[in-house]
Amino acid sequence: FVKGFPIPIGRAEKANLQVRVEAFNLFNRINISGISSSLSSGNFAHATSAYPMRTLQLALKFVF
Repeated sequence: FVKGFPIPIGRAEKANLQVRVEAFNLFNRINISGISSSLSSGNFAHATSAYPMRTLQLALKFVF
């Protein structure tokens, strides 16, 4: 999920503030990965890792 929007500053609108919000895994669900496919492994058909947890980023950019 990425959302950005400009905010005009002043009446001349020659300068503005850009705000950007990025969210990854917003609902913090477990996303498994790395399922073992080796028949001889003791971890056969088990997930051995997971993708990263929730990450939020906020960016501000002043343009003039």
